[in-house]
Amino acid sequence: MKAARPSDGIFHRQLLELIKLATMAPSKYNTQPWTFSIDDDAVRICPNLSRRLAVADPDNRALYISLGCALENLLIGAACYGLRADVEYDFQKGQPHSVVAHLTRTLTCEGDPQLLRAIADRQTTRGKYSGDRIAPADLRQLVEASREGGVHFGLLTDPHEVRPIFAAVRESNRRLLADRAFLTEMLSWTRFTRSEAESTHDGISNTVLGLPPLPSWLVGNTTRKLVLRRRVRDREKFIQSSAAIMLFAIAKNDPEHWIAAGRSFERVALTASALHIRHSHLTPACDVVQTRIQLSSFLGLSNTETPVLLLRIGYANPLPASLRRPLTEVLVQSTRGTIRPKRARHSWPPAGNSIHGVHGDKLRGIRLAMEKEGLRGRTDLRRGW
Repeated sequence: MKAARPSDGIFHRQLLELIKLATMAPSKYNTQPWTFSIDDDAVRICPNLSRRLAVADPDNRALYISLGCALENLLIGAACYGLRADVEYDFQKGQPHSVVAHLTRTLTCEGDPQLLRAIADRQTTRGKYSGDRIAPADLRQLVEASREGGVHFGLLTDPHEVRPIFAAVRESNRRLLADRAFLTEMLSWTRFTRSEAESTHDGISNTVLGLPPLPSWLVGNTTRKLVLRRRVRDREKFIQSSAAIMLFAIAKNDPEHWIAAGRSFERVALTASALHIRHSHLTPACDVVQTRIQLSSFLGLSNTETPVLLLRIGYANPLPASLRRPLTEVLVQSTRGTIRPKRARHSWPPAGNSIHGVHGDKLRGIRLAMEKEGLRGRTDLRRGW
């Protein structure tokens, strides 16, 4: 059936709503390292390299993972609005990589309204969790949500399997806290007072960390460093209150796979949020070379497979949400001319047989944990090999 096109005014407003959904995606230190542009029926997502983390993310991996998260939010919204998205990667030489979503109207809405609602509810909850176990059926939903080509996903629920993860997180924290450049950069994105947070609408505020905003007269360099060091160390003890550890690894260490990892992670995070499951990042263990090697060895990854995201999940009360910059600061006019539809590399929603990937039950140590949780059952976690 031929796709229908709504009036230009309605369609443009829909695109703006989709961009607003995309801006609610997570990013390291809440840097929001993206810009958006609209050309006819297409939305282009570009990296904002002025917001890159030169120390914590020197190869821009976390930046592109964030672009993948933003893209996934946009696609989920488009499907719920009755729009079909054809996604194209634009990796021209000499230009920052970007992603283009070509959108056309369909006569059916194939999106998941629960995921759409979860976009507003999802948050990184950095506090202590209850320690309650997650039901096997809910864990299975997270596994299903993770499916993305070239992305490996694993769950660890056995305390014995989590112990090496705890050691890797502790070692990465030790190394990072000894790195003056890392602390300086992290401090630059931490908002200790209410006025700092409200003036920038980015970064990580004290309230997001579960702390009250500090009075400006108290926030000197010494206080900032003490608070920051304490929160970094809290990552270690909070692991013990978590119900499980999630790992995302990629088959190839390049921007296309980083974006794919972001899409996979965002779907899992939104699915978890819909199930009232919270998450918090332990990703520094993947950022430090020494601990990344430890993780790869423990999980049985090959030399070409790279762990990129490590998180803890569980149940906890929500914390205040991070602020987002307004559309006027992220929406720019296209400088590349009209985006003409080309043969799309990917379509959304995907065909039933196109959902594939390598999943966590292949990783050493995780298969046993999944069997203990009864995750194998009728669900073949290796579908698509």
